Amino acid sequence: MEDPSTTNQELTKEISVLKQRIRALEQLESERKRAERTLRESEEKFRTIFDKASDGILIADAITKRFLQGNAAICSMLGYTKEEIESLTVNDIHPPQDIAHVLDEFEKQAKGKTVIAYGLPVLRKDGAIVYADVSASPAVIGGVSYLIGIFHDITKRKEAQEALRRSESLLRGIVQSTADGILVVDGKGKVLLTNHSFTELWHIPQELVARGDDNELLRHAVNQLDDPGAFIAKVRELYMSDLSSFDTLFFKDGRIFERFSIPLNSDGRIDERVWSFRDITARKRAEEELWLSEERFRNIFDEGPVGMILANLNREIVTVNKAFCRLLGYSLQELVGKRLVDLTYEEDKEKSLNFAAQLSADKAPQTQWEKRYVRKDGEIVWAKVTASTIRSKEEHTIYHLGIIEDLTESRKAADKIHLLAYYDSLTGLPNHTFLKELMKRAIEHAKRHHEIFALIYLGLDNFKRINETFGHSVGDILLKAVADRLTTSLRKSDYVATSYEGEATEVISRVGGDEFILLASDIAQAQDAAKTVHRLLKEISEPYDLGNREVFMSASIGIALYPDDGTEVDDLLKNADAAMGCAKNEGKNNYQFYSASMNSSVLELLALENDLHKALARNELLLYYQPRVDATTRMVTGMEALLRWIHPQKGLIPPMDFIPLAEANGLIIPIGEFVIRTVCGQIKTWQKAGYKQTQVALNVSARQFDQKNFAEVIREILLEVAIPPQRLELEITESTLMRNSEKAIQTLTEINAMGVGIAVDDFGTGYSSLSYLKRLPLNFLKIDKSFIDNLTSDPSDQAIVGATITMAHGLNLKVIAEGVETEGQLSFLQENGCDEIQGYLFSRPLPSGEIPGILVKEYL
Repeated sequence: MEDPSTTNQELTKEISVLKQRIRALEQLESERKRAERTLRESEEKFRTIFDKASDGILIADAITKRFLQGNAAICSMLGYTKEEIESLTVNDIHPPQDIAHVLDEFEKQAKGKTVIAYGLPVLRKDGAIVYADVSASPAVIGGVSYLIGIFHDITKRKEAQEALRRSESLLRGIVQSTADGILVVDGKGKVLLTNHSFTELWHIPQELVARGDDNELLRHAVNQLDDPGAFIAKVRELYMSDLSSFDTLFFKDGRIFERFSIPLNSDGRIDERVWSFRDITARKRAEEELWLSEERFRNIFDEGPVGMILANLNREIVTVNKAFCRLLGYSLQELVGKRLVDLTYEEDKEKSLNFAAQLSADKAPQTQWEKRYVRKDGEIVWAKVTASTIRSKEEHTIYHLGIIEDLTESRKAADKIHLLAYYDSLTGLPNHTFLKELMKRAIEHAKRHHEIFALIYLGLDNFKRINETFGHSVGDILLKAVADRLTTSLRKSDYVATSYEGEATEVISRVGGDEFILLASDIAQAQDAAKTVHRLLKEISEPYDLGNREVFMSASIGIALYPDDGTEVDDLLKNADAAMGCAKNEGKNNYQFYSASMNSSVLELLALENDLHKALARNELLLYYQPRVDATTRMVTGMEALLRWIHPQKGLIPPMDFIPLAEANGLIIPIGEFVIRTVCGQIKTWQKAGYKQTQVALNVSARQFDQKNFAEVIREILLEVAIPPQRLELEITESTLMRNSEKAIQTLTEINAMGVGIAVDDFGTGYSSLSYLKRLPLNFLKIDKSFIDNLTSDPSDQAIVGATITMAHGLNLKVIAEGVETEGQLSFLQENGCDEIQGYLFSRPLPSGEIPGILVKEYL
């Protein structure tokens, strides 16, 4: 049995050891907490430094090249959120052409080297390029390899350097290219700068210029002048002052120079002086000759027997002669400054402006027309105007000259004769003779402009019975009523000829008895004539009040179309008459086209037009998309949206069959808005899905582009759908842009300011002016497929396409070739620097559901 005292001693000893261990553990725990706190504080300091750093910092996995962290500065520089940064790799933030170089630098980092790249291009989220000096270093933490990149944004510095370079280059170019002689001399008489024009004007040898001594140049120049002493005195005076000077120098050989001199100051000191010399010899001689010419012209102008007007390019009167003052009853002072249009009879204003516009546009060196003026006392005078341009030496139009001959009396006599010869005395409508003249003009116009027109022959049904029942006087009243009703039934834009000057789009004439003929020139297709006839039949069938008698009438109508049913006046009249006879034989109160096949096709087109009205509501219209690719890399750059109509009975209807119908009846406006809205929605969908190449181009029709609020429609849809405007591109045909050039510039400028891309479509098929083309805010030029089809075999097409690409690049436009179907075509376009390609070689147009498969691949 153990001694109790021994046991207590051992127990006490163990308790003491245990306490020591507890104290040691407590100390270890305290040190651990202190270490954790220190680590946490260190991490917070690192995080603060990381997040607040002014330079961008990226941490990437050394193996996968995927970014693990990025600070606020790098997010701001690249336009991504921190979450988006962590989904990217090195490939995503560099332009495709730089990726190989960047990966090569990564290999150096993997070998433990710190790599510094100056001026490295970096790709932002929005596609913009920024530049940075990049320092990249490897790091191993916890056995894991990382790459740490520090990005110092130098974009603004690079832009400033480039701007300075361009400015210096521009200044050098201006100095050397100016026709003025330039000399710059410092305060010590050393020549700092001369240009080629200076040495040419003063005949100075190059070796003398090379010595750079202003005194030697003065000695060489002074002997050429009429007054050398005054020249030297002026030079010395200016070198001793801070004054600017402008004077004229006269040479012994007859030349005359303008001299201009200014001091260049620095810190209050005159360091340099600039001299400029301009040869004005030819101008002075021309001014003297012009004065003599003006004196001769003034005498002829003032005393001429006919009226004469000199007007500026704003068509405001500069001066008139005595004969014109007498003609209109105004004094010279009353006429100067008046606009010519304000003196013109109201109905002749538009015609006069059109003739004046031809002069202003240099379409004709001289124009001649007849018009009416309004005298000061309100009386109307007829005159023949012969207008021509007065040009400057540089062949610029500076004035318009008008010679005015009084035709009032002769015109009154001619009008009386014309009225009797060309108008029906009962109805006041053009008669058969006048109709045939109008038909000749219509045929010439249609032949020249490749247009069609309709001859609508109308015969009243059973009119003979009216005469037999009520008498010829009542029959005449009915004929006048029918004529009035036919006149008022035409569209508001139509014009019924009532004078020899009438340029009618629709002319009604009475050709005898109960027959009338409508010459309808303002039609684009046969169904337009059918619509007009429907309206006429409805109007004629309304009851007539003939003085206590209510009479109902109907009509039979025949239609002949130029050129299908005849190209001569008599043939068209005969065929339209025959068609009217056919209508009477079919039971009257109807119409017939001369050709039976025409009847069938018109009905088919009318039915198609009716279906088109319902297509939008029935969701029968949809968009296909055809990819565009980079000509060099074959990388997908975007899409073109192409409209399709899936008819419930007829199946797929090509755009060429229904777009002209939509243009003609105005449906193109809602259809066009549907296309814009659908494309923007599709872009939004693809963006949300994460696809990058979501630029989509769509075609804009002429009628849609002519809308006054077209730019506003684009803006509203972009705001509503909320997509970047840069993702949308508009393709507008060359012919559409040329129809109203100033309006086109205004509309395109508004759209371009939003950021929407603009392309000229079908380039080469219209007649655009290059001087006008360079004024347009364009981004792309699209070469028409007709030039691509025979590109590998036709030297003319090759020359045209090559020249077009060169021209477009000179205007800073990208070039897109459409309809590319062979590798040979692609090779030619690549060799000639074409930017983008579209065609079946890469992909046919696809429904939207198949496009993600293209976008995923990125390359075709």
